[in-house]
Parts: sequence; C-alpha cells; structure tokens
Amino acid sequence: MKTANRPAMLPLVFVLLFAGSGCTQETAEKLLDEFTDSTDTDKTVFTREGNGLLINAKSPLLPFLPGQRTQSFTQLLSTFAVGGDFEFFVDFDVRQLAKDPKKITAEANAEIAMTGRGYHNGIGINVTSIPDSGTCFRVVRTNPKRDGGKHYNIVAFPRKFQTGRIGIRRQGADVILLAADGPDAQPVELVRYPWNPLVSPNLRVSAFQGNGPDMQPVHVLFSNFAIKADRIIRGPEARQVTPPAVPAGTYGLHLDYSKTPGRILTDFNRSNDQMSVYRAEGKGIRIVPPEQPVYKKDAATYWFHDSKFALEGDFEVSMRYQINRINLIGAEGYGSASFSLHFETESPIGSISFSRGLSRDFGHRYGITRHSPTKAGPRYDTQSARANALSGRLIVQRVGAEMIFSAQEGENPLLMEIGRLPFATGPITRFRLATDMGGSCTNAIDMFISDLSVKSGKLVDPESGAPLVTAPVGADPATGDTQTITLDSVPQPASRKWLFLGVGVAVVGVLLLGVFIVMIRGGFSSNR
Repeated sequence: MKTANRPAMLPLVFVLLFAGSGCTQETAEKLLDEFTDSTDTDKTVFTREGNGLLINAKSPLLPFLPGQRTQSFTQLLSTFAVGGDFEFFVDFDVRQLAKDPKKITAEANAEIAMTGRGYHNGIGINVTSIPDSGTCFRVVRTNPKRDGGKHYNIVAFPRKFQTGRIGIRRQGADVILLAADGPDAQPVELVRYPWNPLVSPNLRVSAFQGNGPDMQPVHVLFSNFAIKADRIIRGPEARQVTPPAVPAGTYGLHLDYSKTPGRILTDFNRSNDQMSVYRAEGKGIRIVPPEQPVYKKDAATYWFHDSKFALEGDFEVSMRYQINRINLIGAEGYGSASFSLHFETESPIGSISFSRGLSRDFGHRYGITRHSPTKAGPRYDTQSARANALSGRLIVQRVGAEMIFSAQEGENPLLMEIGRLPFATGPITRFRLATDMGGSCTNAIDMFISDLSVKSGKLVDPESGAPLVTAPVGADPATGDTQTITLDSVPQPASRKWLFLGVGVAVVGVLLLGVFIVMIRGGFSSNR
C-alpha cells in the first residue's frame, strides 16, 4: 500500500514514528511495548505484521445464545499520555469488515481514539461497515450522562476505498478528525470539536464486532503510525483519572434585569420577533408564540432575541422560568418544543445551547444541544436529562474551556449539575434567547422568564470586537465581586448629530440663497 500524503505537521517537539523504514530508535517492534494496557487477554487480536499492527478479531463459529454475555470490544491503550498540541495518524488497509461485505447486516469497525478524563471521555475515528451507512468513516464522541451511562455522538462520512489514512489532531482547544479516502488521497478535515487543552489523554487502538448476537469479523492492518506531541507524559500522571480542577469563575460585571425586565427587549434587540412573541409583562417576559389550528409547512416556528453585546472570558448566565403551557399537537415537525439559552462563536466549533422543554420521546427535559459544522453538513446532537418541575432556574457557566449547565427545580435551592462539555474559549459573539416550536405551528408554548442575570469579565461589540465596558473600578475579580451596570453607562463615541445638523443647515442655506439670487435676476430682467 502507498503511504497517503501527509498533512503539514505542527511544530511539535516529541515524535514517535512506528514505520518499517527510515526509523532509528523508535521501530515497529516497539509499538506493542507502548500500547500494553490491553483487553486482548488471549494475545490473538493485536499482532505485528511488517511495520504495522494487525487487528484480527474473528467471529465465533456459532451465534451467541440469548442472554449469553459477549466481549465484542477489544482495545490497546498507550502507556503514555500526550500533552499540549499533538497528532496521531495511521494508514489503514481493510481486509474484511463484516461477514458479507455486499450485504452488511451488523456493525464492525477498527478505530484510533484519544481517551478522556472525567467529563471528557473520548473522541475517535474509525473505518466502519454498518448497515445504514455501508462502508464509511465514523467519528465517535462520548460523554457521561447525569443519570449514569454514556452519551454517544456518532457522525458518518462516506468511504469508497479500502486503504487510506485516518488521524486525530489537537490544536489548542480544538480536536480535528481527518481522513484520506484512498492510498494517494490527502487527509481532509471531517469535523472538529472543542476539548479542554489542560487534559492530557492516552491514545487507543480498538476493534468492535457489533452489539448483536452474531459478532462480525474485523480484519484491518494499521501501519505507519505517527505520533507527534508537545509532551509525552509517563508515570502516574499518564494514568490520571480526573483532569485538573476547574477554577472558580470570576466576573467583574453584572447585568441584572430582575428590577427592569423590559430592558431585556432593549438589550436583546437583534431579533426576528415581528409578531411580538416576546413581550414585557409584570416582573419578566412572557413568551407566547401564535398557534395555528392546522399544520402549515412554511409557518414560522422559531423566534429569537440576540444580545447587542458579546461575552468574553468567564461568564455566568442565569434566569428563572415558569411553564404555563407546553403541548405537542400532531405528528409534524421534529417532536419537541422548548426555550433555550444559546451561545455561538465565530470559530468553526459551532454553537451550544441549554434548553427547558418537552419532547415526544423523552417527556419534560433539560437539553444540552451542540451544533457542529462537518464536511457532510451541519450536525445537531442533544443530551437530555429528566425535568420534574414546571418552574425553576437555568444556569450556564463558562470557566476556562468548560461549559457547565445546571438547574434548580421549583423553589428547591438544590443546584443540580445537568452536564458539562468543553467549549471554545473565544468571545461568545451571539448570546440568544430562543423559542422553538419544533418545526410545527400547531404546538403550544406559553412561558414566563424573569430574573435574567448576566455576569462576565468583559463585554464587547459583536461586530467589531471593540470593548463596550470592562470591569469597573471597585470590582475585585480575584474574589468574584461584581458591580451591577447597565448598558446605558457604556461610554459611547461622541455623537456627530450636531455636525450632521450643521451641514444640513448649511446646505439648505446655500439652496435658499441660490433661489433668492435667481428671483432677483428674474426681476431685473422683467424691468428691462
């Protein structure tokens, strides 16, 4: 097999090359010495072949009986962890995935991955045979669920060839998954996700033979391993279970809308709300989208209000809510209705939102939804957690590279962490209050929001990025003290209205003078 063209390498300082030729101290024979933490107890799934690692997970002669436990996932884990920026690339040669490649009835894959720490779990890319997507590349990301278990986000991309190259690259707070489809193809970016740069993962090679009773064969050669990293971490730190502690957030500024809720419609004035779905009422904002008696495909079902400020650094957003009515009527749309706090950046990472709503398959829920641009188009992924009360508080914090989503139910002071995900550290250029009827105008939402609070270290203009206001004198970010401000207090550029008025008056004066001269000359002409 020819080696795929290599992407431009990062200026990394530690290199492990496991290839058959051109190597000095790091050779193919050392590969299994570096990946020794294994579930391959019989030492038959992972073996050396040439300059690579042969994955040969055979299917049993007979299907497993109902209730019989199966071991369909086998892995090798690196003894070291990688710190800072890094990349991990391998060539692949698919010899067999699934019993009958022309009629794929169950999943089988061979994968490289980076493991996680704590809330991060792992991200991997594999070559797969799967019934609904045929032969493809798949990116798999896992996060723990609040009520136990794991949440899987899986994105598939078409694959034509049985040879090529797959890789994982971390740059700063971004993890990029790449693939080359074909022996001479250039690796291209499939998707990228945010990841905490403080976390140093281990690396993994694995085989998966499907969840069904009829386990599938996995026969794939991974070769030309290339691992480059800022740091290679060995010893106890390489097995660290949890990431470094997340520091407490510090916020110098506080926008408090509890006493002036009408200002929400002033400060969140970038909107598509032509129907006054959001309106000031009492101590908050009432949200009542129009309901249609019958489904109309082109009817509006999504309304938003975007802030006229962007958030920089750490921030905390919280608000109270009361659901007066929420119903899903009919089978149209995508089976949900919700209100959400939405956060978007200008980076290719996409956006993330925290919602309180109702879904047809889950019932009353909190939802954490991430939108990710991918080579195959936009991807939406929602993690759900059960909600038990019709009122409460939503809280979203960003501390460093972590987004933390919490809730209080009813009048219970107990703060429940719903989930946390890594996210971009750059400015939140779009902070949105959004109401979504789930694509169906027959659904019903009647909600009341109040006590909106926005704490941040810096507010900037969403368009130019110029500071609107920074932590005022008297605020102590070291202790988390804040000073309540209003956007009216933000220093604005000197107004030029008097200049424009003066110019306008001068122009009018010149025109009048011209008219006067013309009239005088006309009078002289008539007297001759």
